[in-house]
Amino acid sequence: MKFEVILAAAIMASGSLCAARAEARDLSNGERTVIAEAVKQYLLDPESAMFRWGPLGPGDKYCAEVKSNTFLGEEGVYQPFIVAVEDKAGRVARAEVLMMESAETMGTVKDICELNGYDAAYFRSLK
Repeated sequence: MKFEVILAAAIMASGSLCAARAEARDLSNGERTVIAEAVKQYLLDPESAMFRWGPLGPGDKYCAEVKSNTFLGEEGVYQPFIVAVEDKAGRVARAEVLMMESAETMGTVKDICELNGYDAAYFRSLK
């Protein structure tokens, strides 16, 4: 629990990579690619990755879900992730993975996402 609290505080206190957007908007295909490539670096089987996307909120953090095969080659389940996004000229130019759900985090990622405006209703609406 102490680890989760420290990690959550670090993520919340991390420096902004972009100026805040005025409102949520859909990601372009190019922006999805930028985020997907950042997330795939942390997957055991990046080629099997399947994403569920939602709108990009007004802050510099973005949350969505990814599913990939396990180390046994079995299909995994969708897991939430949070990335910091760098906004250039109103578009996501770079993404850095801050946290992905795992056995160690057990719900922490969604808690942090909620603090950044991505609540349970948002996760239910991902496509």
